[in-house]
Amino acid sequence: MSWLTPCPAELLFTKNDPQDPRWGEKVDLVRTESLNWMQDLQKYCVLGFPDEEGIQLNKGRGGAEKGPQGIRHFLYRMTPSPFLPLDFKISDLGNLKSELTLEERHERARSLVYNLAKHDKHWVSLGGGHDYGYCDSAGFVEAFHGQGPKPIVLNFDAHLDVRKTDQGLNSGTPFYRLLEQWSDQCLFFEIGIQGQCNSRHHYQYVLDHGGHVIPIDDIKEQGLTHILSQLLANYPNNPCFVSMDIDVFSSAEAPGCSQSWPWGLTASEFFPSFRWLLQNLNVRGLGIYEVAPALDVNSNTQRLAALIAYEFLSQAALKNKTGKKI
Repeated sequence: MSWLTPCPAELLFTKNDPQDPRWGEKVDLVRTESLNWMQDLQKYCVLGFPDEEGIQLNKGRGGAEKGPQGIRHFLYRMTPSPFLPLDFKISDLGNLKSELTLEERHERARSLVYNLAKHDKHWVSLGGGHDYGYCDSAGFVEAFHGQGPKPIVLNFDAHLDVRKTDQGLNSGTPFYRLLEQWSDQCLFFEIGIQGQCNSRHHYQYVLDHGGHVIPIDDIKEQGLTHILSQLLANYPNNPCFVSMDIDVFSSAEAPGCSQSWPWGLTASEFFPSFRWLLQNLNVRGLGIYEVAPALDVNSNTQRLAALIAYEFLSQAALKNKTGKKI
């Protein structure tokens, strides 16, 4: 039985102009899951988790179930960088079906990500609730642990998201689940954390499980690139997964999310630092969560998320092709 619903073909934008191509023309839509389908995928993949049950369980604002399609709408309208290889292609796996229980959906998502990582794919997951940050990060760590340098999980977020699962597998639980299983098998960093969003207990839980917490106040004082280079410069070969809860950005930058605050990252702070990460670390996967188009203003949040995905896929493609940097 298929786990996925194909991405709608109408999202693959084109101007029908060979002198002005768009990413929609670079996408292969995956419509079947054959026995060896992972081997047949392009190296760069997009996967959607249009599921907000975890947000509802955490009493957040709704709308994130439409996030994957909203992000794709803007991503596939973008123009490929002139520095990208001409043969650059993306496999869009479509969206995880919303049938069965949330726990069963999480297990399907974790298995998909595990197999993408094991088949040497670079992938972007589009949420949906941040509870799927567990599926991405756990599948990633499971694929890479014990095979060389420890895998790294970077969570950009206003929240630590280490709540226990006694209230269900909600959007506040992904890294409690990760650390309970894999804390000794990965390096874990929480970046952009805001004081009003997190308890002392949760902060101490991360530290007790070997994680590192970088508050937004430190970023504002020292600069994000400076902090990341100090923390991560010694890990160029460690496989890395980046989890991006869009509420790490200020509400002025990303109003369309489950929970947003006036204090947070700006795009001008984030993108130079993100590019530093992509150029200096072995980033294999990216998850973007909690984009809620119904709450958005002028589609700013969807555009921001699409640009983050664009940057990751572009940098990965050029780095793998030539070893150079865009």
